[in-house]
Amino acid sequence: MNSTTQSSMLEAIDAPFDDNFVKGSVKTAMKNAGGSSADLWNVPLDEIHVMPGFNTRVRDAALEAHIRWIADSIKASGFHRDEPLGCFIVSEEAGPKIYVHAGHNRLEAAKLARSEGAEITHLPVVVVPKETSVEDLICGLVTTNAGKPLTPYEISIVCKRLAGFGWSNSLIAQRLAFTQSYVDALLEIPGYPIKIREMIQTGQVSVSMARDLVKTYSHKATEKLEEAAKAAAEAGSKRVTSKHIPGRKFDSFIKRTAPRLYEATRAVQSDPAYSSLSQDTRDTLDALLQELSLKQGELNASEVASANDELPDAQ
Repeated sequence: MNSTTQSSMLEAIDAPFDDNFVKGSVKTAMKNAGGSSADLWNVPLDEIHVMPGFNTRVRDAALEAHIRWIADSIKASGFHRDEPLGCFIVSEEAGPKIYVHAGHNRLEAAKLARSEGAEITHLPVVVVPKETSVEDLICGLVTTNAGKPLTPYEISIVCKRLAGFGWSNSLIAQRLAFTQSYVDALLEIPGYPIKIREMIQTGQVSVSMARDLVKTYSHKATEKLEEAAKAAAEAGSKRVTSKHIPGRKFDSFIKRTAPRLYEATRAVQSDPAYSSLSQDTRDTLDALLQELSLKQGELNASEVASANDELPDAQ
């Protein structure tokens, strides 16, 4: 990924989006802009604005290609009036101003098409009700997106923004129609190293895979993912899966054999020759077995307590 895309990713996640704005009059804004109609407004192209920091999309090659495709479509067959832009009105010192909240790509594509000779002067616009909240508009980046879907990385920025409004993970999940566990995972993405975020943005690695590797390998997760990406490329795959993770199969084998390893270690501790081992080796094994023994006691006690809670009350 080039430096321009990296810069776009960092800008998207820390974009200075100012949500402290006041809704303005639709009729006044449309009159000032020269718009016409009532519900479906016909607005001059240059009077439809983009609010800085609002859109969470990352400026990468895929987005550029998508906008190019829409622009070519507009040049070939015009702008589809049955797919109006979604806009909201903001009260500003110079008067009410029209901002897009749904259709950023189509707005940019229309301007690109016009710059290349397309005769397009106005776009169809539908304005949200004045009582629509900022949070509603931000949720709409995900829920009303009928065009190019946001990537998980871009959705994570939406989730981070909603969390900044004091929303709980469960409320975010409810409003965006996701499971809470998925929202939990999305909210961790902004804290990942930039290389891992890049791989999520480009689709090289899934959210769950990235999260698993970060938990398993901590500060070495980036190195593991880069090695896995190389292995995937050599195998002719663009997406990293568990089979590409170095040492993954051996880690799985260790997990399967862990019970036998535990019993074998206990047997070594009981062996008469145990005292002949070095003090450091014995201390390491003793500490490990003590930790496992304590954890076994805690879990057993927890299971007993849980079982007792499920027993019916004595009559």
